[in-house]
Amino acid sequence: MAVYFTNFRYALVSLHSFRKQMSSCNYKMSGYTPYTCNCNSCRGIITYIRKDLQCNVTPHTADAPNDILKATVWFGEKKLHLFNVYSAPKDVFTFTSTETIFKSTVIAGDFNGHSPLWGYKDQNATGTNIEDLCQSSNLIRIQDEFSPPTLLHKVHGTLHRPDLTLVSADLHSMCSTSVLKDVASDHRPTLISLNMGKQQSRKRRSRWNFKKANWPLFQIEVDQELDLPEVDKMEEEEANTHITSAILKAAKSSIPRGSVKSYTPFWNEELQKSVSARQAARKEYEETPTLENRTKYHKLAAETKLLTKKLKKEAWTTKCSNLNLQHDGREAWKLLGNISGKNNQENPRPFSSEGNIIATDSKKAEHLNKFFAKVTKADKRTDLDRALKKNLQVDTPEIFSSLITPAELDKAISLLKNRKAPGPDKVHNEM
Repeated sequence: MAVYFTNFRYALVSLHSFRKQMSSCNYKMSGYTPYTCNCNSCRGIITYIRKDLQCNVTPHTADAPNDILKATVWFGEKKLHLFNVYSAPKDVFTFTSTETIFKSTVIAGDFNGHSPLWGYKDQNATGTNIEDLCQSSNLIRIQDEFSPPTLLHKVHGTLHRPDLTLVSADLHSMCSTSVLKDVASDHRPTLISLNMGKQQSRKRRSRWNFKKANWPLFQIEVDQELDLPEVDKMEEEEANTHITSAILKAAKSSIPRGSVKSYTPFWNEELQKSVSARQAARKEYEETPTLENRTKYHKLAAETKLLTKKLKKEAWTTKCSNLNLQHDGREAWKLLGNISGKNNQENPRPFSSEGNIIATDSKKAEHLNKFFAKVTKADKRTDLDRALKKNLQVDTPEIFSSLITPAELDKAISLLKNRKAPGPDKVHNEM
């Protein structure tokens, strides 16, 4: 079961799996940080949070053997409490909390609770506990008997709603849910949208693709743009602006630039058709649960799974065979770091100062400025600085006053390293 939280700039993904599956597969997701529960009784619950979000994730162990992860996510000065829940069919869901008035709280997951209130013909202990939790607090259940079902029972072809969403009353008016297409699971993902107001859009950064650059064309373009006799007549600032403009203009016509929104190394048109056919077969099986439709759906699901494994294996083989340790060892070390988890990054967290939480970037910067202003020793070195300045004015070494020669300039350029961030002029070292 998967739950996606979206809010313009922000997103959180949470799902549950089994621990034996987690140990044998790569559960990392590009752009997201996975948080797992490492206790021995956990069956493999995972919460994914986008890497640029400030958050703190902790296991909620008070209601074991239910698997619950609590994620506190900050949106500027706003704070959300998100609980990712998995309760196995044989367990009874409970939720221990000293609060009865919840604020900015979402509890979502696979509860496996049965109740006529959300479309079941029977009722179990988990369903009763969910009803009691909503009646004794300000939590509101979003799903009812008319909500789209999320679970397709593979054997009987029946549809159920074990995946529920409970939200606190202050979020109910801004919360909506929808069921998405299947993702090779008997559970369909649930999309939970929280309208938190207008947020700053997240712009994708475009990058120069220097591997596909046409350097001969780049050199011709720069030579055409630069008028060296005229540059010699210019002042330093004007000449610098003119040269920078010529380099960037030549780069635009000879070096590709852009970004890929969602790149999957192994995905191709054949796999897309297979997934679409599987989704269409599932829809047909849900509408008409006959033996023929069940066989067709299971066959297409198996074919898609085998094709996915095949394409992943081919992509991995191609990736490894293209590594050149003599000329591009950095790519190999990066790959090893990603596999071993050495390159994993945790989400940023807010500051805590004198019992106050500092979450916004502007207030963090202000707090750091005040802290460094207290510990800086700049005002204690004024006498020494004056003495050093006086000595430099009296006897200035020739190296600081002589003109830079072309040979010195060529040597300085040759020492520049690639793959470094550009300065304010936006000119990369590769250029």
